[in-house]
Amino acid sequence: MLSVRLLKALLLSLALFAAVGVVCPVQAAEEVRRPPFDFAIDVDGDGLPDELVAAIKQLRKLRKQNATPAKIEEARAALFERLPYSDQTRQRQAELATLYQQLNTLTDEFQRLALLQQIEQIHRQMTEGDPLYQLTIETFALLMPDRKVVQRAEVNAATTLSPEEIAAEFTDPTDNYDDAGQRLPTFPEFPALMPGKLSAQLYLPVLHTTVDEGASLTVEAAADWSTLGGDSPQQLFNAFMPTIGTPNVINFNTLSRGDLLLRDGKNSLDLIDYAKYYGHIGMLESESLVFDSTTKDPDTEDPDGVALRTINNWKKAFPVAVMRNNSKTQSEVRAALDWAIQTYNGKPYNRIITNKTRDDELYCSQLVWKLHGRMGVEVDSESQDYEDFMVAKFGWAGKTLVDSGVFPDEIFLDDSLSVRDRGLGKFE
Repeated sequence: MLSVRLLKALLLSLALFAAVGVVCPVQAAEEVRRPPFDFAIDVDGDGLPDELVAAIKQLRKLRKQNATPAKIEEARAALFERLPYSDQTRQRQAELATLYQQLNTLTDEFQRLALLQQIEQIHRQMTEGDPLYQLTIETFALLMPDRKVVQRAEVNAATTLSPEEIAAEFTDPTDNYDDAGQRLPTFPEFPALMPGKLSAQLYLPVLHTTVDEGASLTVEAAADWSTLGGDSPQQLFNAFMPTIGTPNVINFNTLSRGDLLLRDGKNSLDLIDYAKYYGHIGMLESESLVFDSTTKDPDTEDPDGVALRTINNWKKAFPVAVMRNNSKTQSEVRAALDWAIQTYNGKPYNRIITNKTRDDELYCSQLVWKLHGRMGVEVDSESQDYEDFMVAKFGWAGKTLVDSGVFPDEIFLDDSLSVRDRGLGKFE
């Protein structure tokens, strides 16, 4: 039993705790809830909110330092909690999580399409109804790690790359910001765009554009992607390319059978835009054909699902990248391509993005993932930076999408592949 003296001491301690405001951990957690990021703070004038940039930089820094998973998740949860989305946007993201769960249970094609259209509508409502949501997505997109084209004279199919060469391909835009989220003076390869022209800035790395010395991107409003309707890279670059330089155009004559082709995801066939860089991927079968999987285009005779399609679909005025496997020989890649054509050609399109393991239906990046799996090569990078982008865009449903599916951008960011060319499919 407790002595009277000890009991009095305990009661006195409790009284002192109450007097200084000590509360239980749950109450304390509620009281220290952090305020939303202040998107009005933009000291460097680059159009990106400094507080959000600093938080993304800090999260990426923890990952590079191999911090404990608990510490990384704590920083990540705090970042997403502080995004200044409206209550309606938060509710819509929660609704998306429910709808994606429902999508996994559907087998009827018309029901799937109806649900995907509902998901697309919710995403459009978030984009159009919450300007801070849109700026958040642009910020995550602009700060996502990028890749450079391999700078080698010999780019034939037999060329393999060392781990050091592959590592040198990757660039991290957050390295160009200080810890307060302000852009360092050494950042620009070209002058930064003024706020309102972020969408044009997003496209410059994708196009691997050569920018003329002294060029200025702070050009007339016509350079703002949104003023052009958002569906014509050709129109965008015609607006200000004479001011800044000339985009690279893919030389399709230098490609090898089995090369991967990726193209811009802003495609009218895609109900939902999951892409930062590229939204479609296929494999070169010959000089005239690409093996891929896509939905049926009403303007062509191409079938729905997995098929051999004309390469002319890629020779258009949108961003294209060419990638190549670094660890397998040309004969191994060709054998895997032959196997994939024999196994999957004619299979219907898979609209359930989170089911990448099925064989009866396939979407484009799932097809490429399975082909490389046949060779024992994992090309689903499961990039944490891409996952952050997806969570910002879709809420925590974005994590489920990345964990259970495989997207073209995840393949683009995988270090078992190298980037051999990048630019426009056509420019006139």
